[in-house]
Amino acid sequence: REIAALHEIFDVRDIKTDVRITATILCPGNNEVTAQSLTDHMDTLVENIVAFVKEYGLDGVDFDWEYPDQNAQWRVYSQFIKKLNQAFDREFGDSVTIGVALASWGVGFSRSAMRAIDEVHVMAYDLFDDDGCHSTFMTGAYNPMRYFNGLQYPREQFNLGVPYYGRPVDGGAYWPSWSQVANEPDAYWSNAFPGNYTDENGNPVVIDDYYNCPSMVADKTAFALQMGLGGVMIFPLNADRPHGNPLCLTDAIRRTIEERVE
Repeated sequence: REIAALHEIFDVRDIKTDVRITATILCPGNNEVTAQSLTDHMDTLVENIVAFVKEYGLDGVDFDWEYPDQNAQWRVYSQFIKKLNQAFDREFGDSVTIGVALASWGVGFSRSAMRAIDEVHVMAYDLFDDDGCHSTFMTGAYNPMRYFNGLQYPREQFNLGVPYYGRPVDGGAYWPSWSQVANEPDAYWSNAFPGNYTDENGNPVVIDDYYNCPSMVADKTAFALQMGLGGVMIFPLNADRPHGNPLCLTDAIRRTIEERVE
């Protein structure tokens, strides 16, 4: 139902840019289970994914395995990606794409697997500097792309990930949404806002949360354009302010692209 609704929306609207609908396939948290499942059922999985894409008229699939940590896991992941790409080529030609979510703390794909991948969604978030600031320009843009650039993959293959959520400066396991704080007078230029939490004893505590405000998001978008990247990737969309709001992060991306792309 949801996929049919998306197709209907994009068919009736005057969309000036290409819109593609892809499905994200999440992998279980246990890396050994994931690797063994791929090994034991690779042909069946490839067959089922091809059938799924065909049945629902999808334009591609993305894979979010967080996160292979052994060479053997990268080998089976590479083998799977190549086999799926071959099956897509036979069934759809070049019209269906393969994307993967990767991070700068290590990539073990083979060269042939990377050539089979159309898009890399760079998870440039949940990365902290020495002050506990989350996904700054340095930790969430420059450093990740410096790593991937060093691997000598085509830059246009990469979409720079931008977080629409914050993290406490103490690294605590909280992911507050930008929409929760995007009503402050100086929020367009400010990344840090106090977050109200409770400690292990139930006492209220205030810890600064660090976000990516519209000006930071605009800077990262300009960086992606200047670097010749394929685009930006946002996560999650429902953490943003509505379109038209002065503090809407997606509008900051759109304005930056319009200012710099003819």
